[in-house]
Amino acid sequence: MEGYYLTIVHAAANHAGSKAQDDVCSILQQKGLKSVFLDGEQSKWEKRLFSRSNLKKKLSSIEPRSNILVQYPFYMGRYTDHEIIRQVTESFEKSILMIHDIRSLRNGLSENDIRHEIKMFNKFKFLIIHNDSMKKWLSDHGCIANMYSLNVFDYVVPQNYVNEEKGGSYKRVFFAGNLGKSEFIYDRSIGENFEVYGINLKKKNFKFNYRGQLSPDNLVRVLSKQKGFGLVWDGADVSRSSEYTRYNSPHKMSLYLCSGMPVIVWKNSALAEFVEREKIGFSIENIGEIKVKLDSISTKDYNVLQFNSEELGKKLRLGGSLGKVIDDIFQVEE
Repeated sequence: MEGYYLTIVHAAANHAGSKAQDDVCSILQQKGLKSVFLDGEQSKWEKRLFSRSNLKKKLSSIEPRSNILVQYPFYMGRYTDHEIIRQVTESFEKSILMIHDIRSLRNGLSENDIRHEIKMFNKFKFLIIHNDSMKKWLSDHGCIANMYSLNVFDYVVPQNYVNEEKGGSYKRVFFAGNLGKSEFIYDRSIGENFEVYGINLKKKNFKFNYRGQLSPDNLVRVLSKQKGFGLVWDGADVSRSSEYTRYNSPHKMSLYLCSGMPVIVWKNSALAEFVEREKIGFSIENIGEIKVKLDSISTKDYNVLQFNSEELGKKLRLGGSLGKVIDDIFQVEE
């Protein structure tokens, strides 16, 4: 059975959100799916005038029983977003929505906003979602589509980007992200054993080592040479991560694992159980626990965590997480 995916072309961006969507396209192409391109750089009025007819023309040549995947959010504006959903779900029996972000959940929006987003999701036959915590939230809020969990997003880079020889102390903590949304890093508990990468550094007085901004792929080159742990934390509070981490699978976790680096996650996050079960890191209640945890980990303990992280990272670099889900969906019979 043939498969297709809709590629919405935006200007090149140097951030993890763009990386995640680009990786999906790369993996789908490797799986033999064909791309249908849509220009995402048109003005608001150009989208209204041309997107509907352009999309209809491009989709009309595809067999209605084909699998077709689109990535959400679309970032095309409300009118065009709805037009994409309508045409894809009405034209194809096996429509697949790959969810990167649930805006009503992330932003704590009203019940009306949640219902509106769930209604869009329910138009699709299949949803590819982050994890089982997100699946439960969606089900509890009325989602009836067939849902498949990734657990961890893939992070596609060439195998030769990763350095197997690692140096430095394993009792260091690495953090990469948008520092404007991560104000916990300025807390006095964040010390000299923290290595920080990212944009929007706000303050000048801090104790961590700031290493500047790197592209997602170059971060892998750098982190893969280091021993240590990658911190998965969101928000301003050192006592708890953001509420959204109870449900999502942060892309920075994939970055660390792809680099062969064990992770530190919030104990109440969606992936805490996965991290502990797979022995790829440890979970904490708050940032203050990190030092105590690190002091309790022996070199032998760390080597086990690092080995497991490297093994999972190999699969993520090759697109194994999404690849398996796509295989499962394509095997579903009517």
